[in-house]
Amino acid sequence: MAWMRLLKPSAFAGDDRGWHLLSVFARIGRLAGRDIQRIGLSATVGNPQKMLEWLSSGSQRSQAVVRPSETDSKKPDVQLDFVGSLANAAKVISLLHRGEKRLVFCDSRSRVEELAVLLRKYGIDTFVSHSSLGIDERRQAEEAFAQRQNCVIVATSSLELGLDVGDLDRVIQIDAPGTVSSFLQRMGRTGRRSNTTRNCLFLATSDEGLLRAAALIELWQRGYVEPVQAPPCPYHILAQQLMALILQEGGIGQSQWFQWVQSVPGFTDMAAERIAALVEYMIAKGILWSDDGKARFIIWYVHSNRMGCPG
Repeated sequence: MAWMRLLKPSAFAGDDRGWHLLSVFARIGRLAGRDIQRIGLSATVGNPQKMLEWLSSGSQRSQAVVRPSETDSKKPDVQLDFVGSLANAAKVISLLHRGEKRLVFCDSRSRVEELAVLLRKYGIDTFVSHSSLGIDERRQAEEAFAQRQNCVIVATSSLELGLDVGDLDRVIQIDAPGTVSSFLQRMGRTGRRSNTTRNCLFLATSDEGLLRAAALIELWQRGYVEPVQAPPCPYHILAQQLMALILQEGGIGQSQWFQWVQSVPGFTDMAAERIAALVEYMIAKGILWSDDGKARFIIWYVHSNRMGCPG
């Protein structure tokens, strides 16, 4: 039985990657000639039923949201402290939890690098992780963090889906992430070993950071998690899929190509005349070439401006 597993669907459904993913599912299913089973795993979804409907788009299989019972009765250790500056945050981190693996999240690459420099001045074995790092640098940080016990990784949100840090003792958050979902994702990296507790220490470097962290903690204590909403009008993704299909099939009829992706909700909601206008626009701009109703690929180039949403 063919199936696909998707980790953290909320990370895909909330942006363009989600429409691209569902398009790929539709194309693979058509090529395979079967209804592929899909399994999504996430602990940070505020609207699981909607996510189930999104993930199962185009599938005729039975659907279910599976919610395992809570096995960990220990209350997470969540604390908030006002430190007033990034320099003070570095001093606190250097003094706390020595001998343990600590993962520190910042809201930007510049703050990641700044905090790493400050921690190294205190003699802390420190590594960084953000989207601008090369593959070799990320691999070195991962290997070092897996092998050492007394060290710190300072990271941006890119680590939520990237670096595998293995067994982790502490999560420290500088100020606050933008969502409860991100907070749960980060805290969920701790407490995975027996006799350990999930934890997160918020270190606020400003009044605004303090208020945001306090508000986020209160929302979490109330059981709130943000619903995930797919972006509307993904015309640019539809254009990309048309080009991908032309490459895949070596040319495809204008009356046939949409059948490959018509199960994707973001495309189904589009008016037929807008889809036709999109194809005509790509032909007029020389992106595609049409001969007797068969569009063929010429140049791998898509204009940066996107077609607007229908009013």
